[in-house]
Amino acid sequence: MRVASISLVKNEADIIECFVRHNLAFVDKMFIIDDRSSDATPEILRLLRDEFPNLEIIDDQWRGGIAQGQRTTWLLQHALKEQDWDIVTALDADEFIAATSRQEFEEDLAAIPYGMAGGFFETCYVVSPDDDPAIVDPLERLHAQIDRNAPVPFKAIVTRALSRNGNVSYDPGNHGVCFEGKSVAVWPLPRVRLAHFPIRSAEHAVVKALTHYVGWKSCHRFTPDLALHVMRCIDILKRQPEFSIAQREELIAQFIPEMAVCARVERRFLERRGTMKWPELAQRQPFALVVGLLDELIGRVTFGDQLALIGSTGWSESDRLRTLMAEHHALQNELTDLRRSRSKLAAAFAQVLRDKMARKFRKRRLRIQTFLARCRGAGG
Repeated sequence: MRVASISLVKNEADIIECFVRHNLAFVDKMFIIDDRSSDATPEILRLLRDEFPNLEIIDDQWRGGIAQGQRTTWLLQHALKEQDWDIVTALDADEFIAATSRQEFEEDLAAIPYGMAGGFFETCYVVSPDDDPAIVDPLERLHAQIDRNAPVPFKAIVTRALSRNGNVSYDPGNHGVCFEGKSVAVWPLPRVRLAHFPIRSAEHAVVKALTHYVGWKSCHRFTPDLALHVMRCIDILKRQPEFSIAQREELIAQFIPEMAVCARVERRFLERRGTMKWPELAQRQPFALVVGLLDELIGRVTFGDQLALIGSTGWSESDRLRTLMAEHHALQNELTDLRRSRSKLAAAFAQVLRDKMARKFRKRRLRIQTFLARCRGAGG
């Protein structure tokens, strides 16, 4: 059985090495998009790629806001172009296949009924008051778990029977998959679960809240109800009188609400594979990550200023560039409306439109960058 994993990661330096080393014991190839990380994630991934030829690091050239489902779907199609995989599973950098062996994993996967997606139930590892902060490795430091006892699987798995058609997509959170716009029924794996390490410390919760806040607020489809827990985190941070976190438990509970009602159970991650080689690169630097977020915002503001400057200086190509950006926004809005439609025809047209946009902006991106560079040179 040939198994691949696909991942979209950002600022995961403390766990990304563990993630790759462990999951490569259960999949044949990993496809990872690094989403403009500002910590040591890119450096760690480069070192891992030198060590593991079955790790592919991809730049999908995305520079917009949150579009997790669309980008993971694109990554799925990228993986399928390389090989007709039997199984493709989407994994976040904090998720680890918890199986006693590769054979056990394959036996569970082989039992997925035809036409259904597979599904992992979750084992959630959480922060405890007695965690030793001197332990860099989060899989060693976090030693307690809670059972979320969810009625449905936590994460869906794409089978070969589903991927052959090409109309399979991920939902916005990557937890479910759709076929021709409709949710696919999920068959839970009976033995193999996903070990999940969503929050590794209060500092991690702060950075995660800020990162998600920037991503959601800059997304064209943002509404507060799409990210309530993130907005609550930001409200908690706004109330802090100093650069410190007085409400650590309350902040973490926004990401893991069950912590308030479920008892922590002592159980280390016994299925763990591999050990860290570069713990010095896994050290978190929260202010560096915040500066990275500011750089991302500055880049977007600068681009807007460049457009305004082009218009004010009378460049002959300014109208064409503004038309291009207006066309991009119009297509994005049309695509959003089509995704909300339940019509099969609308869903098919949305796929065609999405492919058209990707091809068009790949061709024009270099021209835009060259044009803006020329404008900056002229302004200097």
